[in-house]
Formats: sequence, C-alpha cells, structure tokens
Amino acid sequence: MLVQVLIILGAAAGIWFFSDMLSKGTDALGKRFRIDPGVRGATLDAVASSFPEFCTVIIALFAGAFDAGVGTIAGSALYNILVIPAVSVLVGGPLAIQKQVVRRDGFLYVAVVAALIAVIWLGPEVVVGTKTSHAISPWAGAVAIVVYLGYVVVLVMQARKSAGEKRAAEAEAKREEGDNEDKDKPFAPWKTAGFVLVGIMGIGVATHFLVHASLGLFKIIGLSEAIAGVTVLAAATSLPDTLLSVFAVRRGDADGAVSNAFGSNSFDILICLGLPILVTGGVLVDWQGSWPMLAFLFASTIVSVLFLLTDWRLTRREAAVMGATYLLFMGLAFGGVF
Repeated sequence: MLVQVLIILGAAAGIWFFSDMLSKGTDALGKRFRIDPGVRGATLDAVASSFPEFCTVIIALFAGAFDAGVGTIAGSALYNILVIPAVSVLVGGPLAIQKQVVRRDGFLYVAVVAALIAVIWLGPEVVVGTKTSHAISPWAGAVAIVVYLGYVVVLVMQARKSAGEKRAAEAEAKREEGDNEDKDKPFAPWKTAGFVLVGIMGIGVATHFLVHASLGLFKIIGLSEAIAGVTVLAAATSLPDTLLSVFAVRRGDADGAVSNAFGSNSFDILICLGLPILVTGGVLVDWQGSWPMLAFLFASTIVSVLFLLTDWRLTRREAAVMGATYLLFMGLAFGGVF
C-alpha cells in the first residue's frame, strides 16, 4: 500500500510539472497567433489545464474502469466549482465578477451538467452479470463535441464584436502594448513545440501511473473505482486548474479565475467525456452508483452560480461555504454514500 501512495504522490507532482510546461507552450501559441484571451482560455488554456482529466478518462476506459473516469470528471468538476473559487478568494480577497462571465460560462456549465445527468439517466439499461448499467450512445459524444465547438464560435464572435466597438486609437495602443509584452518574453517556435510535446507526453505517462496506482490502492482498502475517481484522481488532475486561477487572481483578473473554473469543467464534460464516447462507439455507466454524485454536482453548481449572481461578487463567507461543501462531499465519498 505504501508503494501505491508514493507512486500517487510522484505522479501528482509529475502532472503539475508537465501541465505547467504544456500551459507555457499553449500560452506561447496563443500569443504568437494573436488569439483573443477569451478564445484562448476556452481552447488552448482549457486543453492545457484539462489534459490530465482527458488522459485519466482514456486510461481508465482501456483499463476497464470507465466509472473511475466518469468519477474523475465529476469529482474534478466539484473541485473546480467549489475549491478553486474559494482558494481564489483566500488569495485575492472578495472577487468582483463581470455579468457576462456568469451569464455565458456559468449558465452554459449548468446546462452541460443537466444534460450529462439526463443522457445517463435516459440511457437504455444493460445488464452485465449482476450489474445494471446505462448505455451512452456515440451520438451523445458527437453532440457534446458540436456543442463545445459552438461555444468556441460564440466566443470568437463576441471577441470580434468587442474589438469592433473599441476606438481605433485604443485598439492600436493595446496592440502595441501586447507586442512589447511578447518581445519581453520571446519564445522560439522550436521551444514552443518542445513545451507542448514534452508536456503532453509527460502528462500521459504521469497519469498512467496515477490511475493504476489509485485503482490498486482503493482495491486494497476496499473502496470502489468511482470513489478513486472522485477523490484522488480528481484532486490530482485539478492541480493545473487551481494554479491557473490563483495566478489569474494575483494578476487582478478575477474573471479569468472564475471563467477558468467554468470553462475547464465544460471542456471536461463535453470533450474529455464526449470524444472517448464517440470514438469507442458508446460506453456503459453505473447509474445506481453515479446518480448521487451527479446530483451533488448539480446542486453545488446551482449554489455556486447563485453566489456569483448576488451582487456579482464572491465574498469570503460564500467562499467558506463552498469550501465546507467540498469537505462534506469528500466525507460522504469516503463514507460510501457515492
């Protein structure tokens, strides 16, 4: 058991290191091609911070433990929606959020979680041995990918509209300022490619060890694969999202901290689950074991959005409630409720 714990800790450190490397590479790509920050956050940044979750789902799927992959996505979503905003408030104080961020990213995420629950719940029952699962058809994965691509298109359109409303002088001044920032930190193409490729490969290898060590550890202590997913795997793979949000708060970008949490969660569900479901021709999910966790996720999402809707601010008291809610979730998970 000690060996598995050491492997988990080492793999988590590896995920953090290589995710930071991948994030630097994708950030450099965004600057090189002058991609709008909002679009970059929903695409390149989302890939960088959510790639560990994607690897976890793929590895769990081929290990015959897709429930652990679903648990990782749900647990990571809970971590992102509860812990990241709470930590952001702890680091930077009460956060003032723009209405557009909540209305666009927050409401989309609420709809995505509701759709995920509906798709699993309405899926046809399949009995395998003594276990009854619900089947998710490949068309659901295709729809999820299309929805995410549509979301990116909306971001691009909003970015263009915003740019068009700026005065020419202000736009030119900002462009020159951005050029100067890029020149301060030059990134050669070969270095950018190296960061991206090494980051991807490193995350893949670290996640492989993380998944297998976690499943082995939880088998030894008598807990299910789903519990491994919503606790250890979810927390370890959410480290990049936490760091990105903390860095955003320290830059004074409260919107970036919150939109990263919402955007990463939408990417996790729509792409990290949608793509494997489409490619593999459908999957089976244990509805009986998953629905309490998914219901907790949906309720927590509603609470978080409501907190942000009150004066478009997140206070320390609300952050404390969110942190306590996550601790409650972890207690229920290890207590066998999920």
